[in-house]
Amino acid sequence: TRYQGSGYVQVLPTNYSEASAVLRGLRDVGWIDSATRALFVDLTVWNPASGLISLAKLAVELPPTGEAETFLRLRTSHVRMIVPAEQSVLLLLPEAMLVAMTAFFLFVEGRRAWRSDYVDYLLSWWNLLEWCSMATFLAAFTLRLRPYWIVSRSGFPPPPPPLFFSH
Repeated sequence: TRYQGSGYVQVLPTNYSEASAVLRGLRDVGWIDSATRALFVDLTVWNPASGLISLAKLAVELPPTGEAETFLRLRTSHVRMIVPAEQSVLLLLPEAMLVAMTAFFLFVEGRRAWRSDYVDYLLSWWNLLEWCSMATFLAAFTLRLRPYWIVSRSGFPPPPPPLFFSH
Protein backbone atom coordinates (compact mmCIF):
# COMPACT_ATOMS: atom_id res chain seq x y z
CA THR A 1 0.00 0.00 0.00
CA ARG A 2 1.16 3.55 -0.66
CA TYR A 3 1.03 6.13 2.10
CA GLN A 4 1.21 9.85 1.75
CA GLY A 5 3.97 11.72 3.52
CA SER A 6 1.98 12.59 6.62
CA GLY A 7 2.28 10.96 10.01
CA TYR A 8 4.53 11.06 13.04
CA VAL A 9 8.29 10.70 12.92
CA GLN A 10 10.68 9.82 15.71
CA VAL A 11 14.41 9.94 15.06
CA LEU A 12 16.30 7.74 17.49
CA PRO A 13 19.69 8.75 18.88
CA THR A 14 22.68 6.57 18.06
CA ASN A 15 23.45 5.97 21.73
CA TYR A 16 21.83 2.70 22.89
CA SER A 17 20.69 3.88 26.33
CA GLU A 18 19.26 7.13 24.94
CA ALA A 19 17.45 5.26 22.15
CA SER A 20 16.02 2.79 24.69
CA ALA A 21 14.76 5.67 26.83
CA VAL A 22 13.06 7.26 23.80
CA LEU A 23 11.41 3.93 22.86
CA ARG A 24 10.17 3.41 26.44
CA GLY A 25 8.72 6.93 26.39
CA LEU A 26 6.93 6.23 23.10
CA ARG A 27 5.51 3.01 24.53
CA ASP A 28 4.36 4.78 27.71
CA VAL A 29 2.44 7.48 25.80
CA GLY A 30 0.79 4.95 23.47
CA TRP A 31 2.54 6.14 20.32
CA ILE A 32 1.36 2.98 18.51
CA ASP A 33 -2.32 2.32 19.13
CA SER A 34 -5.38 0.88 17.40
CA ALA A 35 -5.45 3.82 14.95
CA THR A 36 -1.93 3.04 13.70
CA ARG A 37 -2.00 1.61 10.18
CA ALA A 38 1.70 1.34 9.38
CA LEU A 39 5.08 1.58 11.02
CA PHE A 40 8.24 2.27 9.04
CA VAL A 41 11.72 1.75 10.44
CA ASP A 42 14.75 2.95 8.48
CA LEU A 43 18.25 1.99 9.56
CA THR A 44 21.68 2.83 8.24
CA VAL A 45 24.65 0.80 9.47
CA TRP A 46 28.25 1.48 8.51
CA ASN A 47 31.04 -1.00 9.20
CA PRO A 48 34.36 0.83 8.80
CA ALA A 49 36.37 -2.40 9.10
CA SER A 50 34.78 -3.92 5.99
CA GLY A 51 33.93 -0.64 4.26
CA LEU A 52 30.31 -1.71 3.85
CA ILE A 53 27.22 0.38 4.39
CA SER A 54 23.79 -1.24 4.78
CA LEU A 55 20.44 0.45 4.39
CA ALA A 56 17.45 -1.37 5.84
CA LYS A 57 13.79 -0.45 5.53
CA LEU A 58 11.28 -2.38 7.57
CA ALA A 59 7.57 -1.76 7.15
CA VAL A 60 4.80 -3.28 9.23
CA GLU A 61 1.31 -2.69 7.91
CA LEU A 62 -1.51 -3.04 10.44
CA PRO A 63 -4.85 -3.27 8.60
CA PRO A 64 -8.12 -3.09 10.59
CA THR A 65 -8.57 -6.85 10.13
CA GLY A 66 -5.94 -7.52 12.79
CA GLU A 67 -3.15 -9.30 10.95
CA ALA A 68 0.22 -7.70 10.34
CA GLU A 69 1.90 -7.57 6.94
CA THR A 70 5.65 -7.05 6.91
CA PHE A 71 8.08 -5.85 4.30
CA LEU A 72 11.88 -5.75 4.48
CA ARG A 73 14.30 -4.20 2.03
CA LEU A 74 18.01 -4.55 2.72
CA ARG A 75 20.68 -3.06 0.53
CA THR A 76 24.39 -3.33 1.17
CA SER A 77 27.02 -1.53 -0.81
CA HIS A 78 30.69 -0.78 -0.52
CA VAL A 79 31.32 2.75 0.70
CA ARG A 80 33.50 3.51 -2.33
CA MET A 81 30.34 3.38 -4.43
CA ILE A 82 28.92 6.42 -2.64
CA VAL A 83 31.83 8.21 -0.95
CA PRO A 84 34.43 10.03 -3.02
CA ALA A 85 37.87 8.57 -2.45
CA GLU A 86 40.97 8.06 -4.57
CA GLN A 87 39.84 4.60 -5.70
CA SER A 88 36.28 5.67 -6.47
CA VAL A 89 37.51 8.64 -8.49
CA LEU A 90 39.60 6.25 -10.56
CA LEU A 91 36.52 4.07 -11.02
CA LEU A 92 34.64 7.13 -12.32
CA LEU A 93 37.35 7.95 -14.87
CA PRO A 94 35.98 5.67 -17.63
CA GLU A 95 32.49 7.05 -17.01
CA ALA A 96 33.84 10.61 -17.21
CA MET A 97 35.48 9.73 -20.54
CA LEU A 98 32.10 8.48 -21.80
CA VAL A 99 30.50 11.76 -20.70
CA ALA A 100 33.20 13.72 -22.57
CA MET A 101 32.63 11.64 -25.72
CA THR A 102 28.87 12.09 -25.37
CA ALA A 103 29.31 15.86 -24.96
CA PHE A 104 31.45 15.90 -28.11
CA PHE A 105 28.83 13.86 -29.96
CA LEU A 106 26.14 16.28 -28.73
CA PHE A 107 28.18 19.15 -30.16
CA VAL A 108 28.66 17.39 -33.52
CA GLU A 109 25.02 16.38 -33.70
CA GLY A 110 23.86 19.88 -32.73
CA ARG A 111 26.07 21.43 -35.41
CA ARG A 112 24.68 18.96 -37.95
CA ALA A 113 21.12 19.88 -36.95
CA TRP A 114 21.95 23.60 -37.18
CA ARG A 115 23.37 23.28 -40.69
CA SER A 116 20.61 21.05 -42.07
CA ASP A 117 16.96 21.60 -42.78
CA TYR A 118 15.28 21.31 -39.34
CA VAL A 119 12.18 19.54 -40.63
CA ASP A 120 14.13 16.82 -42.43
CA TYR A 121 16.47 16.45 -39.46
CA LEU A 122 13.63 16.09 -36.93
CA LEU A 123 11.67 13.69 -39.15
CA SER A 124 14.55 11.22 -39.16
CA TRP A 125 13.89 8.60 -36.47
CA TRP A 126 17.62 7.86 -36.21
CA ASN A 127 18.37 11.45 -35.24
CA LEU A 128 15.67 11.40 -32.58
CA LEU A 129 16.93 8.04 -31.32
CA GLU A 130 20.48 9.43 -31.04
CA TRP A 131 19.28 12.44 -29.01
CA CYS A 132 17.21 10.18 -26.73
CA SER A 133 20.19 7.87 -26.25
CA MET A 134 22.52 10.75 -25.35
CA ALA A 135 19.98 12.31 -23.00
CA THR A 136 19.40 8.97 -21.26
CA PHE A 137 23.13 8.43 -20.77
CA LEU A 138 23.67 11.93 -19.35
CA ALA A 139 20.69 11.50 -17.01
CA ALA A 140 22.02 8.13 -15.83
CA PHE A 141 25.47 9.60 -15.18
CA THR A 142 23.91 12.49 -13.27
CA LEU A 143 21.98 10.01 -11.11
CA ARG A 144 25.23 8.07 -10.61
CA LEU A 145 26.88 11.20 -9.16
CA ARG A 146 23.92 12.10 -6.94
CA PRO A 147 24.94 9.80 -4.02
CA TYR A 148 28.38 11.42 -3.98
CA TRP A 149 26.77 14.84 -3.68
CA ILE A 150 24.30 13.79 -0.96
CA VAL A 151 26.94 12.01 1.12
CA SER A 152 29.51 14.77 0.82
CA ARG A 153 26.91 17.29 2.06
CA SER A 154 26.24 15.22 5.16
CA GLY A 155 29.89 14.91 6.20
CA PHE A 156 30.10 11.12 5.82
CA PRO A 157 32.35 9.32 6.51
CA PRO A 158 33.82 11.00 9.54
CA PRO A 159 37.46 12.07 9.21
CA PRO A 160 40.05 9.55 10.36
CA PRO A 161 41.62 10.08 13.77
CA PRO A 162 45.03 11.76 13.81
CA LEU A 163 48.05 9.48 13.78
CA PHE A 164 49.89 11.38 16.49
CA PHE A 165 48.47 13.02 19.59
CA SER A 166 50.07 16.01 21.25
CA HIS A 167 49.16 18.08 24.26
